[in-house]
Amino acid sequence: MAYVPALDQIQLGTEGTWGSTTAGTGKLGLISDCTLEPEVDVETLADVRGSLAPGFVAVLNSHKGAASISGTASYEDLPYWLNSLLVTSVAGAATTYTRDYVGQLLTAPTRTKYTLYRGSTGKVQKMMGAVVNEFNLKVETNKAWTFSAKMVGKNVSDGTLASLADRSQTPIHANVTTFYLDAVGGTMGATPVASLWFSAELSIKNGVGLVSSVGALLPAAYVDGMAEASLKIKCDVDATTAGYLTSVLGASVLQKQIRIKATTGAAQIAQFDFAGTFANAPKINSDQDGVSTFEFELDGIYNTTFGNWMKASVTNSIAAMA
Repeated sequence: MAYVPALDQIQLGTEGTWGSTTAGTGKLGLISDCTLEPEVDVETLADVRGSLAPGFVAVLNSHKGAASISGTASYEDLPYWLNSLLVTSVAGAATTYTRDYVGQLLTAPTRTKYTLYRGSTGKVQKMMGAVVNEFNLKVETNKAWTFSAKMVGKNVSDGTLASLADRSQTPIHANVTTFYLDAVGGTMGATPVASLWFSAELSIKNGVGLVSSVGALLPAAYVDGMAEASLKIKCDVDATTAGYLTSVLGASVLQKQIRIKATTGAAQIAQFDFAGTFANAPKINSDQDGVSTFEFELDGIYNTTFGNWMKASVTNSIAAMA
């Protein structure tokens, strides 16, 4: 019987200790692609022994893993990625459950580590010690939010799927999304944008990498590094946005606080707050459906009034993430 990728499932389970395998407890939904990438380094050693053969002795140097995953963002599953990208957040007791996230600052955050599975009966692989180190979120007119994430891991090996039921998924949609823009010293989320805006793309790298040591084939741990973040925005040309262009092209640095918030119901809210600097001159000759547009890009920066460079929150009806 041929292997059929359409029959695959994507599952994950939360690890107590990084790299210690755990069974899948959550079956992911609305995933468009998931790739597990074993990174095995085998070296054929140089050997001058009176032969033209390419080699005689090979050694296995290291084994680690990487993964990429993408799909439609949902209120139910978005916390899986933010718990690993930013910090593990546990919702308090309530009829609706809100998980709050903050960008890394003075100390390395406590991240959620996963065993990530992909496959179907007879062909399942897993990556242990999976930690998100890159995350991208896109909001586009008349479309559901989409995401992509990259992960590093301790190693990839054969695995076994758990028997898990499908879970309800509510896509986060641009049609219920509001964009706010405030002065650097003002209140985040105070001013809804009156201009038309057509897309936003948030990209975050948290600096997580793997550490290898003498005495072991597999990585010994993961380590945190300095974060990088950017936000790209496409908006129409009007008096307000033209003023931003004037500032960017002038002698002053332009910084803003930006909130992107989607609300489908009391138990379905997703919010991202970002403090940024307009990094360079925008594309000024673009258009969207016949409307002249600017495409700005902002780099994340610590904001004293806001107390961070980014915060986020997700509200859903799930008391505890699997």
